[in-house]
Amino acid sequence: MSSLANHNLINRQLTRVKPESTETHQLQINMNHVDNNVMGSLTAEHKELVKQTWAIVDADKSKHGKDFFVELFVSFPDYLTFFKGKLTSKEDILTNEKFAEEHIVGKVMTAIGKVVENLDNESALEAALVQLGKNHYKRNVLEPHFENAKKVLLTVLERNLGDLWTKEVGEAWVTTLNVAFSIIYKGLHAET
Repeated sequence: MSSLANHNLINRQLTRVKPESTETHQLQINMNHVDNNVMGSLTAEHKELVKQTWAIVDADKSKHGKDFFVELFVSFPDYLTFFKGKLTSKEDILTNEKFAEEHIVGKVMTAIGKVVENLDNESALEAALVQLGKNHYKRNVLEPHFENAKKVLLTVLERNLGDLWTKEVGEAWVTTLNVAFSIIYKGLHAET
């Protein structure tokens, strides 16, 4: 199945244009809709699908984390400025083992793992994600940056999970990330 066909598995339309080409990809997701009762929008099936697919990603989190950062910096090269002193180019992701261990695995992939691990523990999830939002606000990482990172993460998950990425898995991840990011935004806005 082609990448474009895979993207059409999810519900609403978002257009993404790769900076280095004029090729437009249709990514069918509604990233911004979050119910007022955010945790209530996650079903038991969503949680189970996210846990099952995350177990596959988590088994090689360094590879999947590097894939995420490569895609992030290909799509948004200006985001390298958030990593001054750690990275000078997107190629550094593949060669800078210290960055890979400390930031990719130690922070980003671990944070996503904590979200998955705490899907049934609302208070732990909220405390961790609000703090994550506060920490990123201090680094001038704002909602639009997180929204773009969310899109990239979904793209990488879909690509890396291959045939395991079904309509139901896509919906589960979109819903889970909408919940997680809405909590992160509480932390961002608490600092404003």
